[in-house]
Amino acid sequence: MSLSLGNLNPVQRKMVFTGRGVHTTNSCCHASTNDNNSSASTEGLYYAHASSNNDHSDINTKGRACHGSSNGERANATAKGPYSNASANGERSNANAEGTCGIACANGKQGKASVSGVSSIAIAPGVEGKAMAVEDDWIVLADKDITGKINGIYTAQAGAKGEQGKIKGVPILPGNWYLFKDGQLKSEKPTYAFQI
Repeated sequence: MSLSLGNLNPVQRKMVFTGRGVHTTNSCCHASTNDNNSSASTEGLYYAHASSNNDHSDINTKGRACHGSSNGERANATAKGPYSNASANGERSNANAEGTCGIACANGKQGKASVSGVSSIAIAPGVEGKAMAVEDDWIVLADKDITGKINGIYTAQAGAKGEQGKIKGVPILPGNWYLFKDGQLKSEKPTYAFQI
């Protein structure tokens, strides 16, 4: 099921639609999907929200203060615009926020969170979770053992001078993935910027 809702009145645009593929446009639009391999997309000036639940689900939101949440194994969430948030929950899930004051959070084993925008935060609290940020944005990583026991929570500002730009004495460089594996901070270069 696919829907394009750009020409509906304001009351209709605020409704939540469900199905395998949903796309909404305009202000205050919402989309929700609940099926494996499903996708939801919203695009609007303000407050566009999208939610997708189940494995291999994808979310894309675009607009000021938009929010996207994707739940399930290998789920993906992208939010583009100022004050936008992307959340991906599940093993090997990916979250990406692009825009000023954005937040990307990837919860779950081997989840990836990346941000590109002024004053943005990438959060990867899962076992072997990865975080990446551009210059002056922040990353938050959890050092967890394989059972999920937290050994420490660490923050750093990518590219910053001094201790603010380091985790366990390691400088955090913009555009690199960082993760904890077996208690050690690891760095990985992506094959291209913001690879998810």
